[in-house]
Amino acid sequence: MKKTNQNGNQPRKNASLGHRAYRLLRAALLHAATTFALVLPSLGSLCRGEVVLVDAQQPSGLVAVTAGDAERTAADSTPLTRVEEDWEMVVGEPDLPLSAPQVCTVMTPFEDETNSYVAFYVNHRLNPSAAPGGVEVQFWYGGRQQSWAGQGSNNLLHHADETVSWTQRLEVRDGSLRFEIRNGHSETWGDFGEDHSLRVSVPSTLESLPHYQSATSVNCSGVTFASDRVRSLVLRDVRGYAADGTLLFEESNPVVVFESQSD
Repeated sequence: MKKTNQNGNQPRKNASLGHRAYRLLRAALLHAATTFALVLPSLGSLCRGEVVLVDAQQPSGLVAVTAGDAERTAADSTPLTRVEEDWEMVVGEPDLPLSAPQVCTVMTPFEDETNSYVAFYVNHRLNPSAAPGGVEVQFWYGGRQQSWAGQGSNNLLHHADETVSWTQRLEVRDGSLRFEIRNGHSETWGDFGEDHSLRVSVPSTLESLPHYQSATSVNCSGVTFASDRVRSLVLRDVRGYAADGTLLFEESNPVVVFESQSD
């Protein structure tokens, strides 16, 4: 398995981030028995390898995503309208009382990913209020949460050596920008995402996804809490499609986003 990203860099091994967040969250839970604390990173903090404890934000009113945010880079090329990423996480020994570990993966169609992106949260949810367990998708635009969808209720990761896999799809279609989780498989939640329950969509005039980069997904995704309880997080495959379903590209070399240093 390839252990470098597309730029030849070594995968991030954010164990120190996980241990620090783990201690912070344990202290928060011990001192506030009636409040569930979550490690809620912004995209910028994920990309910088920083995690902070903050309150979950409620979705704001929908804002239309305009074509001015993503320009075509090659007018004579076949437009890229859909991207699919296949992800896999292998859990070590989960901690049920602390809803550990927690993972977040990110995709964006924009050049500036800081305030506008889509995210998939594993083993914690932020809407309608912070809660342990389950999975959730979110759409953020202009620094505000525009839409969200969750599944899995309060079921927490609880199987040692469990493998969780899923496909996340980002596409422009019928005047909207959509993000969806499909083909999800796990012991804890069973199959998830097949009934479109993990889809978010916002109005958009975008006609293509010229600024999508899998390297951004790799750099801005990771284990956000208790990395010592994750064996690996891997982006296994990336595919890009035209509007008619034609395969435009495929990146089939797995990229290790996180790997336990103890293995």
